[in-house]
Amino acid sequence: GGLHKRPRDLYDYLRLLPRSVVDDLYKGDAYSCQAVFRSFAPVTKQLYLRGLYVDRKIPVQIFHVWAKEAPGGSVVIGQAVAKSSCIESSIREMTSFGVATVEGKADKPVVVLNATFRAQLRECL
Repeated sequence: GGLHKRPRDLYDYLRLLPRSVVDDLYKGDAYSCQAVFRSFAPVTKQLYLRGLYVDRKIPVQIFHVWAKEAPGGSVVIGQAVAKSSCIESSIREMTSFGVATVEGKADKPVVVLNATFRAQLRECL
């Protein structure tokens, strides 16, 4: 038999699951959504919370608008401070956990937040 890759953490575990299984996990209860949300990087948390009550696709440009530039090439989003490249990293983190997808053309991408995850997260806030 071949060697199977064992997940190192929650991120790896969710990334290896089929999308339908991840969606079922998020439908189960708000606690699984809360656990995933808590594992996000601080900037990802801030960006997701800002989009939580936006019931439409969010242009990636809007994520950049939400980030205020700070000295030294950093950005501030809520209480989180990070490098300006963190916005793309945060979007990748969201898609890796199955809580968002990126659609649209390369020059005008939009982020679609997972409706099930959003509803469950709203419920526990």
